[in-house]
Amino acid sequence: MKCVDRRGFTLIEILVTMAILGIVTMAIYSLYLTTQRTATTQDEVVELQQNLRIAMDQMVRDIRMAGFVVAFSDPPIENAPIAPVEGDAFIMNTASPSGRAARIDSDKSIAAGDTEATFTLGSSDMVDLFYADAATGDLVRILRPPSQEQPYAALFRVISKDRTARTVTLEGFGASPGIQYKAGDGLVVSSGTHPGTIAFYLKDFEIFKEINGGAAQRITAKRQVGANLVNGVTGLECEYLMENGSTLSTVTGTDRWNVRAVRVTVIGEANVQGDVKTRSLTNVVTLRNR
Repeated sequence: MKCVDRRGFTLIEILVTMAILGIVTMAIYSLYLTTQRTATTQDEVVELQQNLRIAMDQMVRDIRMAGFVVAFSDPPIENAPIAPVEGDAFIMNTASPSGRAARIDSDKSIAAGDTEATFTLGSSDMVDLFYADAATGDLVRILRPPSQEQPYAALFRVISKDRTARTVTLEGFGASPGIQYKAGDGLVVSSGTHPGTIAFYLKDFEIFKEINGGAAQRITAKRQVGANLVNGVTGLECEYLMENGSTLSTVTGTDRWNVRAVRVTVIGEANVQGDVKTRSLTNVVTLRNR
């Protein structure tokens, strides 16, 4: 008869095996936690960088329009391209806070007593920038570069447009004397305030934008990750590159007319379980209209 070996594992063997399995399991779990934390950190950093990029793109687009204001000959200081500010803020003056502007493509004479006038613009895409309606169409101004003077200081309403013909029709010339507009004059969406203002400021880990002192528009987002931990924008810094080559951290008085570019830096933090990652973006923006 064949003898069957019925011997099992000893207690010591079982304990050793369990210890080895425990070590392996802990190593695998530790690797999992590290991988998960790394992935979470990367996600938070990517989101932070996207927020910084959104803020920078918006500021660059608007700062380039700083100085698109009133006449530069003997200009009033309150209309300087850059407004004096302190702290995490930037304020600029512009004739078109909305950023919608087009070029008039041909000369146009307005006779005394005319209430409406049709202007040819530089392209059909420029026509698309304006909303036309007899009652609620865009309010616009006409400015003359490079001085940015208004041949006739008034607001006009866009009452109709023709994309194919590249034309827009404005009303509001009724009380005007004879006016001669020239090819190259600018048509800009404006408001009752001239020039208008655009303000960017940092508040509670987010960057906000205000047009003409109106309602604040949030252009970045933050994430609350704990009782005292926030992922968001922590800094907004501006330096001003002057006409004489110097750099100033703040500008006041007549220096506000001598700014040629702005160095903008936005800084943010991503906080993942106490592991803080800091990122920043910097861009030098030239004022196109100076």
